[in-house]
Amino acid sequence: MATSLMTTDTDTEADAVRRTRLRRMQGVAGGLLLVAAVVYLLTHGRDGFLGFVNAGAEASMVGAIADWFAVTALFRHPLGLPIPHTALVPRKKDEFGKSLEEFFAENFLQEQVIRDRLTQAEIARRTGAWLAEPTHAARVVREVSSAAVVVVIVLASRVDHRGWALGLGLLLAGVTGNLVDRMLRAPGPFRGQVVDFFALPHWPVFNVADICIDVAGAIFVLLLIRGVRLDGSRHEEQARHDS
Repeated sequence: MATSLMTTDTDTEADAVRRTRLRRMQGVAGGLLLVAAVVYLLTHGRDGFLGFVNAGAEASMVGAIADWFAVTALFRHPLGLPIPHTALVPRKKDEFGKSLEEFFAENFLQEQVIRDRLTQAEIARRTGAWLAEPTHAARVVREVSSAAVVVVIVLASRVDHRGWALGLGLLLAGVTGNLVDRMLRAPGPFRGQVVDFFALPHWPVFNVADICIDVAGAIFVLLLIRGVRLDGSRHEEQARHDS
């Protein structure tokens, strides 16, 4: 109850501030319009430089009145006069909403439209072409490796199971090993070449760090299939405890 009253008071204060600012801006706009009108009257019928001043004042008045009418006509009848095609928002808001809904539904939310746009975007080809650039691939590996190190360190404090501890340890070792190569080897920091020295028939070359990462992934999959959490508890044990 107290929170509700506090929110209401805050909203009321905010509304009061907005109304004060609105009145201030209305006063400034009205004052400038009055200045333009006075300048127009004082320079009316003059030639030379004052003729240009008169034209500028006239244009200012016309522009100000036109802007006022255009904005006011959207929300209410100007000066309270029932002029046709005014107060459009209060009278037509439901129709506006319906038209907007139909526009988005027909042009953006149709299954075939989404399929066509995704096909035209060629996301897979563009991503592959971007990653084919050595500098881009190195950047992705560097950032993913750095993020993986941070995630492992954060999760380490929550681990209370040997399997998770082994998996996270192997993952940290593998990621750190490859990251060290990237940082310290030629041609420069964060651009170094990872050393791969194992080669099997019909298999990409790899190194010890890759083995650690792959084994860690296998351990994680096995633990998730068995429903083992980081703290060693199982999902079915929690379900029985809740029931």
